[in-house]
Amino acid sequence: MKRKYIIGFGVLALIAIIVGIVAFTPTKKESDGYDIAAEGLDVEFNADIIVYGEVPKFRNSVKYRVIDKVTEKNLNGGADHGYRAIVLYDYEGTMNIDDKELLLIKTYVEENGYDMFYVGKNYLDDFERLGFTVGCAEGECSLEYLGSFNYGKEIQQDEVGNLYAEHGLWCDDDEKNSNNIDEEIQYRILILMYDYARKAAGIEF
Repeated sequence: MKRKYIIGFGVLALIAIIVGIVAFTPTKKESDGYDIAAEGLDVEFNADIIVYGEVPKFRNSVKYRVIDKVTEKNLNGGADHGYRAIVLYDYEGTMNIDDKELLLIKTYVEENGYDMFYVGKNYLDDFERLGFTVGCAEGECSLEYLGSFNYGKEIQQDEVGNLYAEHGLWCDDDEKNSNNIDEEIQYRILILMYDYARKAAGIEF
């Protein structure tokens, strides 16, 4: 009888442990906009996301590659990619890039349909000098130069210089109001990439 009680208590204790483990094991976090965009870029478009300069701490859901120099070889991602973008990450102001590399990126945007995202301030004047844009507004900390949904279209002049240039990814006011700067910048880049990739493919949200 004593042996049965011991076994019984042992079984109950085991059940209690299992229930406790299940109860306190965190469930899988639901995907948010960040992860949805990352997955969409990968699954829907097999995106080739190229990072140069400082490396943002993307979540594990983001597939990207880091290059140490802007060359044709490093920019060519193969014919199977449905979306291509290069991220020039200069948030801390430590990125180094020369005119030749910037003009090569400009060519890949205008002639090959790439998108470029620049985060930083140090090269905004260079982008204006090299004809990416007519200039950024005071307080801007970024530039987008977009070829994905402009590819094959005639360049049209607008208030920021031409059809390719857009601003507003990041600015000084965002810097003051953000609780998690790195995450917010990454989130905005990915959401924009996913939006532009879908727009280029003729897909509306």
